Amino acid sequence: MSIFDFDILWKLIGLKESPFPYSRVAGSEDIPAEAKILNELCLGMPGTGKTASIVRQNVDYLAEHPDVSFISIDGSQDYTDQFLKYVLSKPPTQRDVLINRIYYDEPGNPDYVLTMPAFHKDYEVPLEAQVQRTIQDFEALNPELISDTPIMGGVSVKQYGRELFRLLSVCLNEYGTPWQLTEAKHLLTDRKLLARVLADYGSLSSSAKWLLGRYRTMRAEEAEKRTLGLLAVLDDIEAPEIYPRVGYHRPSYTLAKILREGGILLVNAHRVNTQDRTLAFIVTQIISHLMQEVQKRAPNNPNDNRVIFSVDELPTVLSLSNVQDAIKKMGSYMRSRKLSSILIAQDISQFPIELRPHIWNYGCVTIFKLRNSDSAYEAAQQMFPYLPNTVKAQSKSPTGQDIYEPDRGQYLQIANKIRDMKHRECIQRRQISERESEKYIQWIEKTKEAMFTATDRQVQELKDELLRRHGFRVDEVITSIKRRTTENQKKEGSGPPNLS
Repeated sequence: MSIFDFDILWKLIGLKESPFPYSRVAGSEDIPAEAKILNELCLGMPGTGKTASIVRQNVDYLAEHPDVSFISIDGSQDYTDQFLKYVLSKPPTQRDVLINRIYYDEPGNPDYVLTMPAFHKDYEVPLEAQVQRTIQDFEALNPELISDTPIMGGVSVKQYGRELFRLLSVCLNEYGTPWQLTEAKHLLTDRKLLARVLADYGSLSSSAKWLLGRYRTMRAEEAEKRTLGLLAVLDDIEAPEIYPRVGYHRPSYTLAKILREGGILLVNAHRVNTQDRTLAFIVTQIISHLMQEVQKRAPNNPNDNRVIFSVDELPTVLSLSNVQDAIKKMGSYMRSRKLSSILIAQDISQFPIELRPHIWNYGCVTIFKLRNSDSAYEAAQQMFPYLPNTVKAQSKSPTGQDIYEPDRGQYLQIANKIRDMKHRECIQRRQISERESEKYIQWIEKTKEAMFTATDRQVQELKDELLRRHGFRVDEVITSIKRRTTENQKKEGSGPPNLS
């Protein structure tokens, strides 16, 4: 039976017909579990129901797959709140299991902070790899400084920064853990402290002892020129949302533990969403930790658990080259290591142009109503094939020829339908499994109902509880950092620094 015959039969038996060409009516927007590895893209303007839909799918999937870990970075708070509200709305047994898997991270919270220092043995990677990761983060956050001023910027960050961080990583405090980035400036600006640290710990990092030993004997003007770029990039950690996060002596969580135990990390970045530098630092740090952990895996290892990385409403961060590189790798290189991504946005224009070919290649794409005509047209082109036999006007005489719709006209018609979709209506290009895809575009007249029975107050209480469970009080962390740096500066003579 031809497609035309099938459509006539569809009408004759009284079933709903899709308003889109080359599509079929689907019962729900649920993506098969086997297709999750091929990445997901979800677009839709606010108020279309996209967040509730994707939250319901993600939470249900995580409840059914307790070994799958989930990392979400949310710039608007809406996704995080709906995620927690849906978890709280689950039956008690299922709800409690999910809550025990959740780490809730809210950078900028005035009372509690989830710490993530640069160097620590709990990260389960060599200290040298942690040093290289930290240098790469600073390079990614300051591309103009590195490229436009290769001597005062590039050499300063890459060479002096690398050796300084190597020295920090071998200096141990009273807990047996390394010094942190909050001590970096003190070592560069306090010659006596640097001399003592090199005497005590320089033998553990010979390259750092040699370079920083020469730096210590330079004239003040020359030394300043050599480290001016490094001091500039270290200014980022002075932000009140970052300082306690990177300065504490141990981390609140590690990606190694989250991936091993099927943890759920929810990063609610709404408090720093208007501070581009701070937001970029925090997101870059989390992504670099995640990529470093996943890259330890062997390809196609059946013993590795699946990891899902979700990004919602972060257009500023998506412009960073390291974030784009990570997203590109998730679509290809990291798939064999069981890392996939979910990108959620209001409009395709929120993605950089150089990233769009990669995200349109995602296995599952869901489109809710789009307001922007250019975005709707682009979505139509990417989602639907051109059907050259679409008749625009039929001939009025037996000898005449029908006029066929050109590609632009056909895509404009589809784009107009996308702009006119109703609340909870969407179209979807999806996979059935990693190898098999749906032949037709799926049209969902109304997404499945997500039952939210919890209240906003219960959500806030859960967030407060999770912060207390995994975080540290901000005032206590800052006091600890300042006490140890002050005591270090007062120390005289030789002997290991006492960092309490």
